[in-house]
Amino acid sequence: MTNLDKEKLIYSLKIDSEKRAQKRTAWSRKKKTLISVAVFGLLFFIYAINEFFKAPSVQVVRAEVIQEGLPEIVLTAGGYVEADSTILVSSQLNGKIQRLLVDEGTVVKKGDVLAEIEDTDYRAKHRMAQADFELAEATFRRKSALYKDGVISRAEYDEAAKVYGVAKGQLESAKYNLDNTLVRAPIDGTVIKKEKEVGEFLLPGITSEGVPGSAILKIADLRIMNVEMDILEADLPKIKMGAPAMVFPDALPDRSFAAKVFYIAPQADRQKSIVLVKVRIENPDSQLKPEMSARVYFLKEKAQKEVTRRVSVPASAVFQKDHANYVYIVQKDELVLKKVEVASKKDGQALLSSGLAGDESVVVSPSYRYRAGMKVTVKSVPTS
Repeated sequence: MTNLDKEKLIYSLKIDSEKRAQKRTAWSRKKKTLISVAVFGLLFFIYAINEFFKAPSVQVVRAEVIQEGLPEIVLTAGGYVEADSTILVSSQLNGKIQRLLVDEGTVVKKGDVLAEIEDTDYRAKHRMAQADFELAEATFRRKSALYKDGVISRAEYDEAAKVYGVAKGQLESAKYNLDNTLVRAPIDGTVIKKEKEVGEFLLPGITSEGVPGSAILKIADLRIMNVEMDILEADLPKIKMGAPAMVFPDALPDRSFAAKVFYIAPQADRQKSIVLVKVRIENPDSQLKPEMSARVYFLKEKAQKEVTRRVSVPASAVFQKDHANYVYIVQKDELVLKKVEVASKKDGQALLSSGLAGDESVVVSPSYRYRAGMKVTVKSVPTS
């Protein structure tokens, strides 16, 4: 091989080496580009997934209670329903409850037997007292005759009279105790609570719950119902005896009851600057229960027509599903689906006759993506 051939070969090999280097550089660049695109695509995918599953932001408004037909309100207060007459029925005797003849909710008449106390010991004492009385009575009659005949002295006669009188008193006491083993209703009313069960003992003193140890039942006359509440001293001039009011029980959102002020406490609580006020419900029914919470509206004049309670929400919050109306409310950062009845719509508001109690956080313009139980974040709560 000549020198010229060697130079050509070396040059050819050098050219091939440079081409291979160029190819490796191009592939490396292409590889880096592909990796960059893949990483970018993965990051975008992760971002899209997070956005899709992220808790949506919702706008809510407070459901507002509207009283249609209500006269001018001078004051609003919260209170509790109570029976006008509530009695804790207790036994005058110690002993074990043998029978309970009523249950919670039982309507009773005055004199009805409510419970029976174990009477074995009381019956035995009554029989002994009866025997002592009969003996003392017979002795007294015999000695009375002897005293009239002058056979015995005045002292012997007086002693027989004394024994007779003591025996009579002991018999009356034993009969009284035996009769009281039957615990009777002191008033007409309804049993609202059982303090004891069959087999429990009635003892003197107060229990750890602050109830007398002899208490058995609590009876209330539910025919007369009141609402009592604390009124600030500054608001007291707005309330007069006999003034009309309207009661709205929280547990009965669709009901209202006419009432009037019948009691204003003669003394204030100086530590709290409040005065106890009571209104009497004019026509209570069985749906009202003692201890129910209620809103009381003191009125300038008595309502002349039926007052209808409505809950007002934006009309855009109501949507239809399966031929029914629904709204979403937010509770503990979750969507809750509520079925509602729409009474009417006016000025962009829907007045609901049922479904909401009022003061709920209602979602405005809900999306088709929303589902009950979905986690959400509240964007704003506009105030009206």
